Order: sequence, then C-alpha cells, then structure tokens
Amino acid sequence: MSADDGIARHLADHSVSADFVDRFRETGREFDYVWETRWIREEGFGRIVPGAVSGLLAKSGLAGADIDHFVLPCAMRGVPEAVARACGIRPGAVRDGLAGTVGEAGAAHPILMLAHVLEDAAPGERILVAAFGSGCEAVLFERTDAPARRPRLGVSGWLARRRPEPNYVRFLTLTGLLDVERGMRAELDLKQPLTALWRERRTVLGLVGGRCTVTGTVQYPRTRMSVGGNDRSVDTQEDHRLADVPARILTFTADSLSYTPDPPLHYGMIDFDGGGRMNAEFCDVEPEDVEVGRPMRMMFRIKSFDEVRGFRRYFWKAAPAH
Repeated sequence: MSADDGIARHLADHSVSADFVDRFRETGREFDYVWETRWIREEGFGRIVPGAVSGLLAKSGLAGADIDHFVLPCAMRGVPEAVARACGIRPGAVRDGLAGTVGEAGAAHPILMLAHVLEDAAPGERILVAAFGSGCEAVLFERTDAPARRPRLGVSGWLARRRPEPNYVRFLTLTGLLDVERGMRAELDLKQPLTALWRERRTVLGLVGGRCTVTGTVQYPRTRMSVGGNDRSVDTQEDHRLADVPARILTFTADSLSYTPDPPLHYGMIDFDGGGRMNAEFCDVEPEDVEVGRPMRMMFRIKSFDEVRGFRRYFWKAAPAH
C-alpha cells in the first residue's frame, strides 16, 4: 500500500451472492463439468450480472453512460455487450475479453483484463469490472494521472511475445495431457535440495550476483574472492541484482541430444550490460532467431519438474528482449 492513489482510484463496489452452480469440479478431477450454455447465458449472466452492475451504479451515483471501460470476462460471444445494453453502458466501452489470445484465466481473468485496460485508459476515465461466479462482484475504478512506476511488459507486451502452437499433438504433450515416450535422456533425478535453495535463495531466486567495490567487476554467482583482473580482492563484493539488467548472447548452442520438452535445448553464455556473465538456458526462441549479439532479457521460469516428488524448480532464463 502507498500513501497516494496509485494508477487507479477505488470508487465503489457492490456484491451479489447467489447459489448459482454453472460449473463444478470434484477433487481429483482434471476438468470442470459445465452446464448448458444457454441457461448460463440467460439466467446467470443475463439476470445476476446486470443486477450487480446496476447496484454498483446506484451506489456510486453514476449512470451506465458514465462508464468509459466495461470489463466482464465471458467466453460466450455477445454476452458482455448484452449486459452493457441492459445497464445503459455504451457498446464502445466493452473491452475485449482476450478469449482469442489468452483463453480463460479463471479467477485471475478480471484482474488480467483490468491490467490491460490500465495500459491505455486516460486519466479521469472510469473502469467498471464485473466478475461472475456464485453471484457477481462489481468494482468501480477511476484512472488517476499517475504514470507507471517502472517499465514492464504489461499484458500487451506479453501478448506480443506469445508463440502460437499450431501442432495439436505437441500442445497436448506440453500440457501433460498426452503421455509420450521421452527416452533414456529424460531419466534424471531432479530432486531439489531445499536446504541449499534456502541458503542460496538470493542467488537462485533473485539472480543477485556480486560487484567488487575495489575493481568494479561484476560476477555471478557472488563469491568471497573477486574474479576481477589481477586484483583478487577478498570480501569486497556487494550485492548486484541482474534480473533487470539487459544482456546479449556471447555464445550459444542448440542441443538436440539433451532431453527437453521443447527441443532443441538452447543455451549459452550471455554478457550483461555493465559487466557480468553467466551460462543461461534460453526460452521463447526459434533456432533461426538465435545469434551472437542478440539483445536478451531475464525471465523467471520453470527450470524442471520433479515428477517423483511433485516439485517445480524455478530459475532465470534468457529470452529475446524484443
């Protein structure tokens, strides 16, 4: 929390609770069971959501025409527009539900859409977010004139980086819905020593290296002895975070022998701006895109999955910066 209003100011909220079961999933089941679409559209979205939105507008003293952006996640075409009409919200205020680029993000989808709206909403514009499920939660925000505090990819940036997967069998394999023979090279013990992860948490999870206060040499990982030039200074390093530092490819390999769920396995040496190098695995790349000197940025991704113990290990990978 901060003392100011941030990028958006909360104006009002309104909730409606209803034991309306449109989908369910028993513990241990892999997929939801969804009831008939027309009933969900007409009885659920068509009655419950307009009531919640109207209650919010009455509480805030505004009319539907005063709303500049209307957020309602729904995979059914035309439903957000129908709800907007019922509440007096103009059609142009209805925001894209991102179904064609993201799909359904579940409970996070309203927040995802709100983040997308805040990328282009002008100061003073009002944003109404409605979320359907066991009733409806409606929240009203107003965009302030505060700029974003630091540059980020944002929703638009991530969507621009997406890589569609046209091969359905490959999609099923990557999502774990199709069990395939992975061969002997996949037979690795991926047990994570949790004690070591705790001791080195800043190095592993924060990508914090070291900068020698005597020579200025940056290195990863940080050690007691500096690696700078001819000055092997001891205990002179300070923390130097590399997660947000741009880098470039110094060397690379496209390994088709080592096991990876998305072959080939790309990795190599990267050189950080201002000093420091590390051997990193690459992600979000195609073989024809990898070349020496290409600008890269660090991404916190899944490194491996221990199927025996059910533990996902995370680490930093290098991805194209553009």
